[in-house]
Amino acid sequence: MVDKSGDRESKDSERRKERDKADKGDKSEKGVADARKSRDTSARDMRDYYEKRLTTEFTEPAKARFRLIKISVKQVGTPDAALKKIS
Repeated sequence: MVDKSGDRESKDSERRKERDKADKGDKSEKGVADARKSRDTSARDMRDYYEKRLTTEFTEPAKARFRLIKISVKQVGTPDAALKKIS
């Protein structure tokens, strides 16, 4: 049996380096050609992309608006009147 995990890791490492070059704005012909050439995206590449951009692209702050409507028996006078006002 041949262990290809080292080979896979080196390819992932090369892809990551190419992607980092592209992210940094390396617009040289060779850098662009290499990035286009390696279109295979590994799970690790996707995880790295997600983790880098988690707080900016993949997070939306919670927003809630509510209105409190309070009807008390004291305010209205009788329980029946309070129920009527609620309905």
